[in-house]
Amino acid sequence: TFCDTVSDSIQVNIIPSSTVDLANDTALCSGQSLVLDATVANATYSWQDSSTDSTFLVIQSGVYWVEVTTLCDTVSDTIQVNVLSAASVDLGNDTTLCPGQTLLLDATVQNGTYSWQNSTTDSTFTVSQSGLYWVEVINSCDTVLDSINVGYINPPVINLGNDTVLCPGQSLLLNATVPNATYAWQNGSTNATFLVTQNGSYSVNVISQCGVTSDTIQVNYAQ
Repeated sequence: TFCDTVSDSIQVNIIPSSTVDLANDTALCSGQSLVLDATVANATYSWQDSSTDSTFLVIQSGVYWVEVTTLCDTVSDTIQVNVLSAASVDLGNDTTLCPGQTLLLDATVQNGTYSWQNSTTDSTFTVSQSGLYWVEVINSCDTVLDSINVGYINPPVINLGNDTVLCPGQSLLLNATVPNATYAWQNGSTNATFLVTQNGSYSVNVISQCGVTSDTIQVNYAQ
């Protein structure tokens, strides 16, 4: 105006659109934790459990998400976190199988990779012959190894001998002994041997891991 000059000013700040990135889905090992950080300037926060801090501490498996609200907008992000147990594997005790039997070895662990003695990489292995079997199991938390020795056994062969004739006063010891077996003779006795002292038909069932094997002998006494 004629008398003076006046002025005024205003500061205008343009706030960029907010963004939040909780990172890619991930896995933790048991005992580990993960801090999710959603911090942006002049914002408020709402997590999946209604907590309102700018960060969130993850200690267990789950889906975690956050809404971040600023003057300009509301944005959100989600992350899947899996907490893994340390790898462990137990193929079992050394064992024996019968002909035709197989044994499934199972080394499955969460998010594991596998290397067997023959370089196959499945989580399981089917045993069909004698040998030493082992597997190395790897997940993001650990590397472990286990082995098992598997043998095959044949059913026992029982031979009480040929039918025979004894003289009066003689006896005949029938022997059906085989390792790790039980016995059932014609008269119900359960010893590995049977003493013959009279005419008759004598038989035994030998029960082992691989089944039942039998034999019979006829013994006569000369008149």
